[in-house]
Amino acid sequence: SLYRYFADLIRGMQIGRLRKELPNYLKKDNKAFSKLGKIMLSTFLPESSLYNLEFCYYRFEPFNRAFTKEAEKNCGEQILKKIVDIKASRLSNFLYNMMHNTSLQTLLHFEDRLTMANSVESRVPFLDYRLVDFVFSLPSQYKVQPPYTKVIHRFAMKDLIPEEIYYRQDKGIFSSPFYQVWMKQELKPFISDIFASSAFRQRGIWNLPKINHYWHKYLAGDNKQVEMLFNVIALELWFRQYVDKPSGEY
Repeated sequence: SLYRYFADLIRGMQIGRLRKELPNYLKKDNKAFSKLGKIMLSTFLPESSLYNLEFCYYRFEPFNRAFTKEAEKNCGEQILKKIVDIKASRLSNFLYNMMHNTSLQTLLHFEDRLTMANSVESRVPFLDYRLVDFVFSLPSQYKVQPPYTKVIHRFAMKDLIPEEIYYRQDKGIFSSPFYQVWMKQELKPFISDIFASSAFRQRGIWNLPKINHYWHKYLAGDNKQVEMLFNVIALELWFRQYVDKPSGEY
């Protein structure tokens, strides 16, 4: 969403705010050139074209090429047909499509069912229709002001929370000990057995060299792809639980 936010600043000729906020955003990691490219694409292309570009060039690394092509054909085209361009800011276009046509619909449909079925505490976005209407009417700077997100929430709670929370910039998504500890320790033999099993290797969808490469990098201390590895394991276990017929030992 920040790509669209900065695109709106450029399109609105808000040079002062752009000069103030963009440098901090670019220096957070080593992806400044990539970020600038995406900002410029967001400036000149409508949302539908951005989604088309992403589907053309994005690579889903854990899956092999044949499966990826089939998924793009059967799922990607259906998603792309739903993407619309509304008469609003670039950020509002992104949020509108997220809410109506892409990730949020899936999240709202499945998240509560999955978490409650397994006694896992989770939170889905609070989407009272009056709140949604109000937020869509707000200028972009009430939503994000890099390096800060959820700006209007911060404004509303400023007098009620400590300064270190109000100005916090490193808030992350909900995580678990799976990534940091268990996958390298208690679960390591279990995961290694999955990756070495004939069922996994004959599944027909996995990019086996890539998964093996990232697994050994993770065991050596590189956590960059650990979430992808966890997702691979979860999907493989789902296949075994709900798709495969019982066939003895794997």
